[in-house]
Amino acid sequence: MKFRVWSQQVERGDVVIDRGRGREVKAVRRNGRGEIVLVFKDGAHQRVAATAALVVDRDDRRSHAR
Repeated sequence: MKFRVWSQQVERGDVVIDRGRGREVKAVRRNGRGEIVLVFKDGAHQRVAATAALVVDRDDRRSHAR
């Protein structure tokens, strides 16, 4: 199920939809400069503003816990 969430709500295991492609999050780091660093399982990372809205795909079990 796809959701639009603030970047600070992204969790390990979420799949972030980036330019139409799903990328699974391995880790989420906050760098103290108002940015969130998303580390993906493919080894790449992406810096986003803490206030950025992202589209994530979560399985049904996790989405009902929110």
